[in-house]
Amino acid sequence: MDLFPLVPPTAPTCPPNSSYSLCVSSCPETCLGTGGPPGCEDVCVEGCECNPGFILSDDKCVPLGCC
Repeated sequence: MDLFPLVPPTAPTCPPNSSYSLCVSSCPETCLGTGGPPGCEDVCVEGCECNPGFILSDDKCVPLGCC
């Protein structure tokens, strides 16, 4: 008897204009520049990243021309 049925994991919900991936940059490109904050070590992390044509501004993905 299986007490814990196998349920496939679901991807987390990402904010608007972004999508979930198993490998995103830990130092994403932002309106302030590329490579994240000074000293940021770029490694592969699981999470949300801005969709093509969008860039991170504070905690939101905005169109590239809106920085």
